[in-house]
Amino acid sequence: MNIFIYNTLYKRKKKFIFNIKKKINIYICGPTVYNKIHIGNLRTFIFFDILRRYLMYNGYKVNYITNITDIGHITNNKDKILNSSYKKKKKPMEIITKYIYNYHFNLYKLNLLPPNMEILASNNIYEQLKIINKLIKLKYTLIKNDSIYLNIYKYIKKYKYGILKKINKKKIKNFCIWKKYKQNILNYKSKWGKGYPGWHTECVSIINKYLGKKIHIHGGGIDLKFPHHENEIVHFNILYNNNPSYFWIHVNSLLLNNKKMSKKNNNFICIEDLIKIKNMNINYENIKFFLLYNNYRKIFNCNINKIKEAIYTYKKIKNLYFILKNNIILYNIKINIIKWIKKCFFYLNNDFNIIKLIKNFLYIRKKIINLNYKINKYNFLIIKYYYKVFINKILGLIIYKKKEKKILNILNNIYIYNKKKKRWYISDKIRKLLNFI
Repeated sequence: MNIFIYNTLYKRKKKFIFNIKKKINIYICGPTVYNKIHIGNLRTFIFFDILRRYLMYNGYKVNYITNITDIGHITNNKDKILNSSYKKKKKPMEIITKYIYNYHFNLYKLNLLPPNMEILASNNIYEQLKIINKLIKLKYTLIKNDSIYLNIYKYIKKYKYGILKKINKKKIKNFCIWKKYKQNILNYKSKWGKGYPGWHTECVSIINKYLGKKIHIHGGGIDLKFPHHENEIVHFNILYNNNPSYFWIHVNSLLLNNKKMSKKNNNFICIEDLIKIKNMNINYENIKFFLLYNNYRKIFNCNINKIKEAIYTYKKIKNLYFILKNNIILYNIKINIIKWIKKCFFYLNNDFNIIKLIKNFLYIRKKIINLNYKINKYNFLIIKYYYKVFINKILGLIIYKKKEKKILNILNNIYIYNKKKKRWYISDKIRKLLNFI
């Protein structure tokens, strides 16, 4: 089965053609834990969870590794976690512990598969020191204010800078790989004095130690394309003369108030905030559906109306599950079932077109609840099987909890009883209710 995924490296869709017998190494950049995880971050992790699940479904053995940046995320010469601890008047470890828990809790509630390994930046310091030392020996560094910077101006004399994204020459600047820091919190001893490594070096060290010099997929949010991922390539070119990944995949931004969702600009919203909205019936599963029911490469605007639309659509998908599970179909579906299945796979194989996949299931639902058709048991069982494959196994949607199932089963039994007794008015009312639960 041919899978095509958009590769940022080539600016087009590329065929995923790796040996199915060998492990597929995937590295996804995790969060910097200085604030709560917002739904823009979660959109990225949901997409890569689906990608991972689909590769596993296709028989690949996937080695999926992520990181958590708990030190060294330096922007504008400031560390994000240290900056957050000053503003909130809390110790850095309090900030780190609190937001790691928040991150893990959200992933669990969204039913995302746990990574094979999750590495904290602070647990990989020795490997980062070794890399910095190599860069110094290769004479690609310079000293500024007792901190060590990678000399990009020397780098661009030999290598192309801006492989993943075109870069304005004015934005080209040296970046910090070792930040001098004398206070007795979040610092490490080195032969260059006390300090900590920068976040670009962090990911390079994790990939190199746990996955090797070349991986199959490297991904993250689109804002990581530059400078973070570009500067990872810089490290690998200098150290090993190669790009670290065959595929670079990026999930686009989520907008709020027509502006990019961003912690930096305090323009973000978390699932916990959405759940508190009254009369909306928002939960983790609804928001997961809202975040996956779109094109991952397009900018996506978050607003209440779109969330309402997603919840309504998801109710229809859940309703289809109930119909299939309880065998309440009494009508035949005049449909080319093989063609329908092929379409489902085609949409996922063509750069994960989840919108079209969902619409394909909505089409089936419409056919099923139309009273003009009768059921064919063979077709019914096939639809039921592929519902579990695509909706449950690949998209990772849980559908119904135990209490909800009990209520639906009671309604279903009432429906069947009244139908047998030919109480058409009551049975039709219940059927219409079941169709929209």
